[in-house]
Amino acid sequence: MKYSPVRSANGRPLLTPREASYGLWGFAVVFALFGFNNWQTPPPQPFTGRLAWLYKFADAQWGQAGPALVIFAFAVLLFVLGVLLWHRAASRSTLDLRPREHDDL
Repeated sequence: MKYSPVRSANGRPLLTPREASYGLWGFAVVFALFGFNNWQTPPPQPFTGRLAWLYKFADAQWGQAGPALVIFAFAVLLFVLGVLLWHRAASRSTLDLRPREHDDL
């Protein structure tokens, strides 16, 4: 079997969809807290750093709360992706009743 950084030696994924959803939900909480921080204390202009272009765009479109809204939107996106992965894991566990090829763990 070819080497893959996302699979173990027997071919199984290192992260199951359920574990990945936990991770995405954790990052969603972190980004929501970061967005709340930006909502309470907006960053001063001029914006600097790698995401300065995003902060400038959000500030121009939605005012001083723009950067916080973008961060909140990203947190919601991560949460929705986590829900989709969770449902994928749940549907796989109820629909796929066939034994897997590598069930030797």
